[in-house]
Amino acid sequence: MKIDTNKLLFNTSGILIGLFAAGYAISDQFTTQKASACAARYSVSSIQPIANASGDLLTPIELQAMAGAREYGMLEHAKIIPMRGAPSPAVLEVTVPKGDGKPERGTAAPRSGIGMQWTPFDVAGAQSTCLSYSIYLPSDFDFGDGGMLPGLFGGSRFDGFEKGESKPGFAARVTWREKGVGEVSVQIPKLGDKISSIGRDKFQLARGRWISIEQELQLNTPKRPDGKLRLWIDGELRFEHDKLPWRDEASTSVEGVVGNVGFGTVERPGQAPRESKILLSPFELRWQQQVSAKK
Repeated sequence: MKIDTNKLLFNTSGILIGLFAAGYAISDQFTTQKASACAARYSVSSIQPIANASGDLLTPIELQAMAGAREYGMLEHAKIIPMRGAPSPAVLEVTVPKGDGKPERGTAAPRSGIGMQWTPFDVAGAQSTCLSYSIYLPSDFDFGDGGMLPGLFGGSRFDGFEKGESKPGFAARVTWREKGVGEVSVQIPKLGDKISSIGRDKFQLARGRWISIEQELQLNTPKRPDGKLRLWIDGELRFEHDKLPWRDEASTSVEGVVGNVGFGTVERPGQAPRESKILLSPFELRWQQQVSAKK
């Protein structure tokens, strides 16, 4: 299938979140009021193409080559397919076989679903970013014990399948629990190997239709808890945090998208109760243009 590469682009890799964990007194504010989503407030954007230079949809091998060093499952479980009635002419289809899911942390068990990261070159140094994409879960989708979707990361990438890393960095992924109840899982260096889940019960993932997701993350002043995180579902602001300690060092910035899609969440294993498919539209990352200091 030939497509217009200027229109059909894809970022195969989340979502706005805030954090609070044991030992932290981080105040948070939740809201379900209507608010302007973040996409319209950012002047620069980047979308990863899902078509090659010839206009053909990317093959699983090409997707794998673009997925980063910690990729898994792109060759076996991911493919780009044309789709009528979707937010874009073609989408990423992720297939998770029955019984497959995220293993216990620290084990060598194989992973299912997909894992990747996307780090657009131009986003380097960004202090505030907006990630947007849409997902489709079939009407008979079984949520099982939970699963995860893409989100933003910065600094040293947190994998979620390994022990916490000591280098500066953070990650925030959208996750679901039983019956599609949503939340966001956060990892930051100060938590070590612990995971913080926030925003639970503030939204629920629907089945049988497309759902739009927008996540906005604003970095904090180094060593001060003044970072922000917001999440919109279908254009409605579902929660907001404004006292987040994303980083301690000024050199730590948002780097891109961490894309784990499948059953099981960052902090606990899980299995697909039946063969399951998850569709994702092109992902777009937006940020404020960095202005160089005048001499």
